[in-house]
Amino acid sequence: MTIYSIQSLIQLAREKSDYYRELYTNVPQKNFNLHDLPIITAENFWQANSLKGNHLLTGPISSGVVFKSGGTTGLPKFSVFLKEEWETFTKCFGEGFKSAGFQNGDKVANLFYAGELYASFLFINKSMELSPLDLVSYPLSGAAKLDSILETVQSHGINVLAGVPTTIIQLAHEFLAKPNIAHLITKIFYGGETLFPDQRSILARAFPNAKIISSIGYASVDGGHLGFAIHNGAHGEHGVFKNSTIVELIDNETGSVITEAGVQGRLIYTNLTRTLMPIIRYPVGDEAVWTIPGERFIIKGRTEEGIRLGPVTITTEEIRQILHECLGDQVMAFQSIIERDGTLDKLTLKIAITTLSSFALANQVEQHLSNARPMLKDSIQRKLIAPSKIEFVHMDKLEKNQRTGKLRLVIDRRFN
Repeated sequence: MTIYSIQSLIQLAREKSDYYRELYTNVPQKNFNLHDLPIITAENFWQANSLKGNHLLTGPISSGVVFKSGGTTGLPKFSVFLKEEWETFTKCFGEGFKSAGFQNGDKVANLFYAGELYASFLFINKSMELSPLDLVSYPLSGAAKLDSILETVQSHGINVLAGVPTTIIQLAHEFLAKPNIAHLITKIFYGGETLFPDQRSILARAFPNAKIISSIGYASVDGGHLGFAIHNGAHGEHGVFKNSTIVELIDNETGSVITEAGVQGRLIYTNLTRTLMPIIRYPVGDEAVWTIPGERFIIKGRTEEGIRLGPVTITTEEIRQILHECLGDQVMAFQSIIERDGTLDKLTLKIAITTLSSFALANQVEQHLSNARPMLKDSIQRKLIAPSKIEFVHMDKLEKNQRTGKLRLVIDRRFN
């Protein structure tokens, strides 16, 4: 496991990455600290990380693994880990499993998703293999048939479920009718989405013997191991991997670094183990508050850089491109509002346009959004998220920051 100092990582990035060399033009070669470095602009970062003519990577992809990281058909994104980096990523994450509540001998049904360059299933399986705990993995995947999952849990005496909340909630309804199997489950670990209180209640009813219902940890294929779960901490609380990462919270209005507990800000991440695709002061797209400054934090929703609905992630820039493709120069501004509709996440997209709106035009936008993001359409059809709503509104109906007057691009009301 190789962990780099921030100074050596920055030096390597400057020497071998066109993107970082340009980004750090005004940063001194010596005698600077982390906060002197500019925070990455996600749009520019992903434009530089193109499949052809790449300006971000520090060398060729000669070993390791490549994953897809979100993106519409028009904005594909990929994240690459060298072989050693992938080993380090999963080993670090697996070391956090004890804090999350795993124990030696746990039999774990891996219900995350695999295929089409999707990372979570392989990532969790590898993390279990490299965890210092003795865990037994059952690689079922989220695409497994419900009957097959029930039969495997019963026949093998599986006691742990691990997957995205939408999958586990679907399973809960099946387990309610099979109490003799449900009682085997003593722990549930989720990832990839937030688990909301209403969903937690459903799981508690369906799995009465589940003493731990916890995040499996906080990670992204973009950045890496963002935080380890703390099962006896506050709901959603995670710890910082202090030896191999740097986590900062940045005030949205002032841009200053937050050093006290309870103040919400953008989560900015630096990975000290990746050199082929350096991640230095990268905005992961979530807001958080410190519970113990520099050590523990709680995620508080998405930033204005993007939204997450159940298993679906869409960046604000992707929405902007989709609206431009569909409506052209008619769009003056737009706003994404994320709410809970019953037990499902729902997106309302409010759009101010220069021309007259119509029901047909709203349908056109909704169809274009579905075509550009097939996973959104599929998740709605599978009832993993609620149908999206398109609203055309006057500019003065779009919500603004009361202090600065700036338009709020993303409003996440799920945490209110």
